[in-house]
Amino acid sequence: GLPLVATVTNDDGNVLRLPKVRDVMMASRKPIDRWTPADLGLDGDALAAAGATEVLALRIPERKSECEMIEGDDPAEVAAALVRRLRELKVL
Repeated sequence: GLPLVATVTNDDGNVLRLPKVRDVMMASRKPIDRWTPADLGLDGDALAAAGATEVLALRIPERKSECEMIEGDDPAEVAAALVRRLRELKVL
């Protein structure tokens, strides 16, 4: 397969656009350049060893959840309390 760079967003302006059939056909006819490490003057075995992943530790994170209720009758006061609390937690 080919490499893919993808960005995910919930922005309304980011609507999926489908390519035109003509553009798909033109793209399918274009050659794909493939370079080997040797083409670039590199040693493939050395690259593989240098790029190897070393696993130092493997653990299952502790599952922890907390719930804090902010109560009030005035929505503006509740919102202000929420913002204050999020700042205390260094989320904002």
